[in-house]
Amino acid sequence: MVAEGGDDGVVAEVTTATGDDDVIARSELFYSVGFGEGDGDQVGAAFTFGYAEHVEGRGIDVFEQACSLGLEGIISKRRDLPYQPGRRDSWRKIKCLRRGLFVVGGFTDQEGAQKGLGALLVGRYDGKRLVYCGRVGTGFTHTVARDLRARLEAIEQPACPFDPAPSGPLARTGHWVRPMLVCEATFIEQTSAGVLRAPAFQGIKTGVKPREVVVTAT
Repeated sequence: MVAEGGDDGVVAEVTTATGDDDVIARSELFYSVGFGEGDGDQVGAAFTFGYAEHVEGRGIDVFEQACSLGLEGIISKRRDLPYQPGRRDSWRKIKCLRRGLFVVGGFTDQEGAQKGLGALLVGRYDGKRLVYCGRVGTGFTHTVARDLRARLEAIEQPACPFDPAPSGPLARTGHWVRPMLVCEATFIEQTSAGVLRAPAFQGIKTGVKPREVVVTAT
């Protein structure tokens, strides 16, 4: 890669890096010719460069800081490997996960298997209303899914316990249950509508009353 710029018209030739020293040296070279000053400097009329300093070690500190800021997580790269297109083992995406309790108000069938468990339909109480929070469809083993389906079928009812009831296909295909079970789930965040993003089942919680599981600020 060849780039022209900097206050003195320096021409910087940067070759493909294969080792960690080369990666650091390449970044420092860009910075040394003025491509990383301020919020990014224009090179010619078409390109803008911004320099982000390397963070070496202290991964836990960086991750915890990202989570405390409400970010989705961090992305890390092994610096002893070159940049290559496509999915590579040299990159790691580490997500900030939250945990919470939710009341089970229904379930769906597993796709292609009428007696399988597709997802739990969960919510939280807002006063007397059970407010829908989304579907939890991962985190089950085959055995757990089978046992959960049996427990849910034992408390199935025709009426939807959520207020308001979910719209769309769930209104036709959802199975509704008496809101007696509380589950724990991890998730990335809740949307402004209170719906969970990327939830995963962590287990049924005993000793918790469903009415104690209430809506919290998102």
